[in-house]
Amino acid sequence: MHNNALILARYANALHQVLHGSSLLHCVSTSSNDIHFLFSNGYYLMVRFHNHHTFFLRPERDHFPKKNVLHQFKDTVNQEVIKITHYKNDRGIVIAFGNSYLLHIQCFGRRSAIYLVKDNQVIDSFKDLNPKDTLEPAGSDLVYASEISEFVQSNRFITEEIISILNQRNFFATSNPQQSWLDFLEDFNAKNVFINRAQDQAPAFSIEQGANTIESYSNIIDAFHDFARLFLAYSRQAQLKQRLLQETNKTITQLAKRVKKLVKALEKLKNRPDFKQIGDILMANLYAIEPNRTEVELDNFYTGDKIKVALKRDLNPQKNAERYYQKSKNAHLEVQHTERQLNSVRQEILQLESKRSEIEQSTGHKELQQLDKQRKLREPSIKEIKQLPYKHFSFQGFDIWVGKSAKANDDLLKLAHKNDTWLHARGVAGSHVLLKNPEGKPISEPLLEYAASLAAKFSKSQNDSLAAVIYTSPKHVRKFKGALPGQVRVDREEVILVEPAI
Repeated sequence: MHNNALILARYANALHQVLHGSSLLHCVSTSSNDIHFLFSNGYYLMVRFHNHHTFFLRPERDHFPKKNVLHQFKDTVNQEVIKITHYKNDRGIVIAFGNSYLLHIQCFGRRSAIYLVKDNQVIDSFKDLNPKDTLEPAGSDLVYASEISEFVQSNRFITEEIISILNQRNFFATSNPQQSWLDFLEDFNAKNVFINRAQDQAPAFSIEQGANTIESYSNIIDAFHDFARLFLAYSRQAQLKQRLLQETNKTITQLAKRVKKLVKALEKLKNRPDFKQIGDILMANLYAIEPNRTEVELDNFYTGDKIKVALKRDLNPQKNAERYYQKSKNAHLEVQHTERQLNSVRQEILQLESKRSEIEQSTGHKELQQLDKQRKLREPSIKEIKQLPYKHFSFQGFDIWVGKSAKANDDLLKLAHKNDTWLHARGVAGSHVLLKNPEGKPISEPLLEYAASLAAKFSKSQNDSLAAVIYTSPKHVRKFKGALPGQVRVDREEVILVEPAI
């Protein structure tokens, strides 16, 4: 209610008592929503537009901004304040200066702005980017009515609190409503105002004492200042809480989708054919399989049924069987890896749900800031993730980095540790791959094959049935003079044959 017409009228009268006869020394803005006035009697008035509200504060003079400011309304500087008035039954304050300039502070919600006017001509404005050329005096006389609904309809500034007081005074039954209204205004301007705490804990400016009153004021200027300070602090806290909840809920939703994909992938892994059995079936039928076949139907002696087996055309039956045996070695590792991922994601969801409860129950801005700080330390930003020069994979507890581009390959080499293993598809263009091993742990054959399969996959050999991949220590890989991005010389290498990763 602090922007109500009657409250603003009371504030304008109080401000007149403070500033009448003083001169405006400085008028500056520090943002598109904040403007600062410093007067010769030392009074510092700050007007802030926030969330469709207009707030009036009286900070200490020592806090008046001196740097990074934009000077405003220069025609009013060094001019004496002649009078401060208010719009009649409307939300506006007018500061009149000795040179006939008028400063209109309009508290019109989202249309709030400040205008410098002379002879009804708009000379300058703040917050309104396209002001009208003229500004007529605003406000209107009170429209009397015996019916409450008609009275409220005709006088938009009338609130429920005002109606309650008028009812107590039998205003709508009086034979002399004009005098009754004047008596009401006299009492209204003399009574204390209150800052109450609403059900959502937001501070509320009121002319009535509430169930949860923060403070009572006889000085309307002090009341305006304290209310602005409390409301702006509450608004910052509410916005921070809303942002944290939105980000947390978004992450939980993304992780929930990830869980569904992992569950589906795990089910597919567990229900796929036994690769070792397929290899056994192929070995048992080596001489019955015609060459250059891509598929063959054989008797499954494990189940007694027929089974269709996919083959690589350029491999003989024995090599195809070896291929399925190789797949069998990694099958259980894939299941274990997927299960670990699934458990990890589910655990992260539980942690985020717990964090969400903390956010919802938090009541202080500092507490929310600490939660925000913890989140930033825990989670790298999307921007940081996008800037990484590599794609990340993991297998058997090891990290594997695959370069994203030729330039990224150079950056990847700079991140190599002496104990890492560097891999690259032999004789063709492709990504550099780093099998990270800073602790120098033993590298298992399946792990090396998996890293090599990634090197083959992210190369020109990705469509080959088998690809040659070189691997070595990063110390044997070096850039040479005139090398293009991603181009290196390898002084010592070993070779492994793998199937490109699917």
